[in-house]
Amino acid sequence: MDDFTDPDAAAREAYEEAGLIGEIATKPVGTFTYMKQPKGAEAPAEIVVDVYPMRIDRQLAFWPEASQRQTAWMSPALAHTMVSNPTLRMLLATWSADPDS
Repeated sequence: MDDFTDPDAAAREAYEEAGLIGEIATKPVGTFTYMKQPKGAEAPAEIVVDVYPMRIDRQLAFWPEASQRQTAWMSPALAHTMVSNPTLRMLLATWSADPDS
């Protein structure tokens, strides 16, 4: 997403992956990494993700990756218990303790 600012790219991902429309924060609340096997690559690559909070106005009934995703609404505290990535778990735990940070 070379033509987008980081916050705009995050908002675009939220739309494409979950059909979310809303206002994205201008600064990330944290970062996490994970390993991904890029198409055509021989080895997995470490992906670095900046996490931007978003005030959700609505979720669309249809969006680009709807057939590839399942969505569920939950608190950051509950999401923390369902995420396996340790850095993302810590970020969610911190954010659920102080969602205005």
